[in-house]
Amino acid sequence: QLNIERFENGGSEDIKEIDSEEWIRLIQKIIEQSIYEIVILDMDEGVRDIYRVLRICNEIHMLTIDEPVAEAKVAQFEAELELLGYEDVRRKIIRKEQRT
Repeated sequence: QLNIERFENGGSEDIKEIDSEEWIRLIQKIIEQSIYEIVILDMDEGVRDIYRVLRICNEIHMLTIDEPVAEAKVAQFEAELELLGYEDVRRKIIRKEQRT
């Protein structure tokens, strides 16, 4: 059972305390009950076990900038995905260059 109260009325619970299984149930519920064909989520490392959550996505759009430090962070992220066994997640990434 999804504890939807955590997400309603600006719940004060720290987002980092919500486990990946609960996020996945919430996302699946949104998809099942939505009239939309596409659901866009803006998530970051603040979501506990984010790689498991990303695994359920069909596509992962990642904003990038043409800057050495940013490119190094993306490379580190992709290497970490490979190292931890999330090659499937890495293959779903679609880079979107952000215009400055």
